[in-house]
Amino acid sequence: MSNSSSKQIGYFLSKKEKAYSTFNLPKKNGSLREISAPAKPMKYVQRWILDHILYKLDVGDFSHGFVPGKSIVTNASIHVNQDLVLGIDLKDFFPNIQFNSVRNIFKSAGYSPKVASLLADICTHHRTLPQGAPTSPTLSNLVALKIDEKIDAYCAKINFKYSRYADDITISGGSNLPKHKQIIIEIIEENGFIVNEDKTRMFSQGSKQKVTGLVVNDKVSIGRKRKKNIRATVHNILKNGPEMENRENNPFFKEKIFGELAFVKMVDPDFANPLIQKLKSLDWINYNKKLSNPRETELVVRSLQKNSKINPETYDQPIDSEGDFLQVICDVIAEMKLGMERQKFYPTFWNEESFVILDGTKHKVSPTPKIQSSVHKIIFSFIEERLLHKNIQTIEEFDEEIKYFGFKFLFTTQKRIELNVSTGLELAHDAQLENSLTKKLPSYMETSSSKSGLFIVMWFKDKNGIFFEKPTNKSKSEMVEHLEKNTKEVNEKDNLKIESILIDVSNKSSASKISANVSKHRDFSTVNISHTEKRVVKIIAVQLAYELSTEEFPPQIIDENRLKTKVLNALAKAFDLGADIVCLPELCVREDWIEGIQNTYTDMVIVAGSYYDNENHNVCKLIVDSNISIPLQMKITPSPFENPGITDENMVPGSELYIYNTKVGKISILICRDFLNLRDRLRGNQKPDIIFIPSYNSATERFYDDAHNHTTNSAVYIVISNTSLYGGTSVFGLIRPESQGALVRRGFKDENDRQNKLCKLRKGEEGFVIADFNLIHKSLQNPMPADPAEEIKPVSNIDKKLIEF
Repeated sequence: MSNSSSKQIGYFLSKKEKAYSTFNLPKKNGSLREISAPAKPMKYVQRWILDHILYKLDVGDFSHGFVPGKSIVTNASIHVNQDLVLGIDLKDFFPNIQFNSVRNIFKSAGYSPKVASLLADICTHHRTLPQGAPTSPTLSNLVALKIDEKIDAYCAKINFKYSRYADDITISGGSNLPKHKQIIIEIIEENGFIVNEDKTRMFSQGSKQKVTGLVVNDKVSIGRKRKKNIRATVHNILKNGPEMENRENNPFFKEKIFGELAFVKMVDPDFANPLIQKLKSLDWINYNKKLSNPRETELVVRSLQKNSKINPETYDQPIDSEGDFLQVICDVIAEMKLGMERQKFYPTFWNEESFVILDGTKHKVSPTPKIQSSVHKIIFSFIEERLLHKNIQTIEEFDEEIKYFGFKFLFTTQKRIELNVSTGLELAHDAQLENSLTKKLPSYMETSSSKSGLFIVMWFKDKNGIFFEKPTNKSKSEMVEHLEKNTKEVNEKDNLKIESILIDVSNKSSASKISANVSKHRDFSTVNISHTEKRVVKIIAVQLAYELSTEEFPPQIIDENRLKTKVLNALAKAFDLGADIVCLPELCVREDWIEGIQNTYTDMVIVAGSYYDNENHNVCKLIVDSNISIPLQMKITPSPFENPGITDENMVPGSELYIYNTKVGKISILICRDFLNLRDRLRGNQKPDIIFIPSYNSATERFYDDAHNHTTNSAVYIVISNTSLYGGTSVFGLIRPESQGALVRRGFKDENDRQNKLCKLRKGEEGFVIADFNLIHKSLQNPMPADPAEEIKPVSNIDKKLIEF
């Protein structure tokens, strides 16, 4: 492999953390399975490795899973007509296959240690095989070949038969098989795999011997009982028609029947083929027409379920009270909201663009939101499916006459206490919105003797950001405030506990939601940004105790779990203190933590430290409210005064300033690379509200003094966050060297008094520097006030708070 190829792979691997979407799917037994699905670029590379490398390697004769030409039928056929059949399940099959085992596969294929490591890195996630990558099944067979050969060699000596289908091992033979069971388990565990004792089973000839779901007593079969049920179902469909036989109103009833027969055909074609031909003779056209809408709804729900991420902490949460019950339902709806807003499901709720001909002229009809009953059906189907594992009954409630649409959730606790929660559903543009929240929902709750309720609002706007009809003229943030206000009033008035949730299914012109919340200006020489009212913003700079290993690049967090706990605790405490903006130190937030943070804190702007990647050195991730995470903001220098000799090669002079819409109004933010380019940032044409400096820097005094000496504009504030290893976390507002008279005019007795008020955290301390910033802009075009003392609007109420995280 050439140096350029190695560099390309190195670059690709630097993006690896962003290349997986990790979520949980429920298993049949009710537990959760973690899936790490690769994004398209990563999947493409893995597919190439599979086709051009892995498929050319020999997986042996014993594996029947993920092998072309083999199946559960070939696996089961090996064990037909045996006295005893032993089934052994390997626990956490993929996660237990480690990076080193994968690397050894590539080394044994003839690749150098360096290339083998690169290939193994591409095929693993968090140093194990990810469930969801196309390479994982074949790699698992190649790694497991070692135990296949050892167990088969042992079994051959005692006339036993051996096969494996993925994580399902089967051994069959004579009556002496139980004596050898423990030895076989020891062979498995000596080679790095774990046996799931709960799923180990032994079948005798007197019972139904099953291998990978098929009966093998005298031949491979689906079993007499299953055959009888299938034959009866087909008979009833032919006699009564598919509609009558589809008792569960399954939109995919036809696909289910033909799918099951296709499986049976693989095992027993003589039984399946005649039944398939009889079903094909039916007229399915009219049946399909009647099911077109339910099928569409079902497809949407299945897609949502596939892309939604289950929180394992709440999945098994017990329900002992009405509060627990409400929390479980809220979690499911929050999961649904995330899936709809993030996975581009908004077209599902809109009628397609159409055309009409008027007076011989063709006119385009823009997409319009679907009617409330259609939206209601989709929401109901998803929620019902998600709550089944909790034995929660979901009932549709709608009254066409008064236009009420909602759901009722019923549950009985272990102590036989009956709980119920009523839920209302409205469209944001419906004139009945307020009436539904304040009158209809409380009325339904009173009827059902429930004190807990939910109110779901579906938010619709077209591509131009305009509602397709009145009366709603509110912005999204205004609508949220309106809902919260009305919900609070209803709760206080009627002594209820109603939670309101807004789900954004607006018809967006692109997949990105950033443009609605961020404006980017490239030339500030002609831009005047003014604020018409005084705004006080609470900003918290966080100092945390953590260390980085700088032996490799990029620097690595030494104790990730401990630091993650500190970061989450810090954000929770900052939220409790009413923070509007939080700044974290450098390199203290991993990329894969960000999504969880942004899902939790939607009312704060979070400067999530900064980190390195191979494309943009020293970049920062910003999380702003409305669940929007801004892509990396490079610590570029916005001024032509910058000396390029003191910057990283990727930090070239530029002229970008981001304006963020937040709950306190528009705020312009720049991220600064330590102290080196601070002076030029303040001298340039751009005048942001705040410069944030996420740092991991030992030169704290120089850093502090530089910020102290070069704040030259009354509109700019500086926030520094550092590790407690070095200290120096601080905030600055409107600071510059000046005479004693100027200090007095600003409210300081002397320089020491100013140092005390504009405090900083010392080395070894963990905690916050908290400041209330008065954001008043008279003009951002003027780089230097005529008399700085007159323009000064100092930071008020600055304080430091030491906290044990």
